[in-house]
Amino acid sequence: MSGNAIVLDFFPLSSNRRRPESLAYIKQAARKLFVERGYDTTRPQDIAREAGLGHGTFYLHYPDKRACFMSFVEDARQELNSHVGAHRRPGQTLEQRIAATLNAIYD
Repeated sequence: MSGNAIVLDFFPLSSNRRRPESLAYIKQAARKLFVERGYDTTRPQDIAREAGLGHGTFYLHYPDKRACFMSFVEDARQELNSHVGAHRRPGQTLEQRIAATLNAIYD
């Protein structure tokens, strides 16, 4: 063999193919399409296309559309909880907590 050596970089498939930024792109695209089109008319390939990624990349992060939707719902729930929680103050009465919650929702 001559002095020309071939060097191969080896990365496990999962770390090489599943990039954190692709998940963020998919989540952003899924949120947009689920809100605009609804669950039934949004397809995984539409989400991947909107995210600027290949169709197969969707399935590296989610097994199916339902799992992606449930992730969207959980993210939205956490955002709402944080938003409402920021409007509540310790020591509020029940009526004040209800008013703060409603004000946060309708802000």
